Amino acid sequence: MKRINFIWGLCLSVLVMGFYACSSDDNNDFISTEDNLVLEGRWQLETMNFLNKADVEWDTQEVPYNGQNAFGYAPFMFATGEISGVSFGHQDVLDAEGEVLGSRFDYIMGGDFEAPQFDPNTSYWYWNYADDNKSFTMQQVEGPLPPHDYSLNDIRDLSVSNEGKTIEFTADLASRKVGADRGDNLETPVRFTLEKEQPSKFVEVQIEGETFVDPVNPGEEGNS
Repeated sequence: MKRINFIWGLCLSVLVMGFYACSSDDNNDFISTEDNLVLEGRWQLETMNFLNKADVEWDTQEVPYNGQNAFGYAPFMFATGEISGVSFGHQDVLDAEGEVLGSRFDYIMGGDFEAPQFDPNTSYWYWNYADDNKSFTMQQVEGPLPPHDYSLNDIRDLSVSNEGKTIEFTADLASRKVGADRGDNLETPVRFTLEKEQPSKFVEVQIEGETFVDPVNPGEEGNS
């Protein structure tokens, strides 16, 4: 009888452990709340709204709009770069001394909606949770690529909705001053909206709520 009870108890223990393992796996999907972010995984970048039109307004009478003049101009970089989403990874990103900077971050670019767009063995960005998991940081690793800084600076005013599946926040982006030399940048505020799903479309770029229209090809909105 004792042997039967031992076997039964062992089986019960295995079942309980299996139950908790399954529950743990389910919890790993994502549950973001106002008090706790769970960012790991891929997110559709729905919209990015440039909040200060004066920073990014382009007068084609003053400055010809073309790839050479617009390189580094943030609306152009995100629209023509065919950015559709972001990926918050787990892999450690190290500095030159081997110190951990954070976890790997990727922009999802191009028509196949897969990351990364560049060398898959190289980390170009890294991210970390901040403010007790109520916010996060994201910075670009110094190096020759990408040739423009896509860092999200001073992330703020973050909100979570739709049972954790929608996240909105404001961050500052580097953008080439209109008409200035390449590398002569300003930082401009942008409101981002992310949806927790596999990216399947390009981001809608807006300026003060209006869809960004390529000055050269006015029929092509958002992506030029």
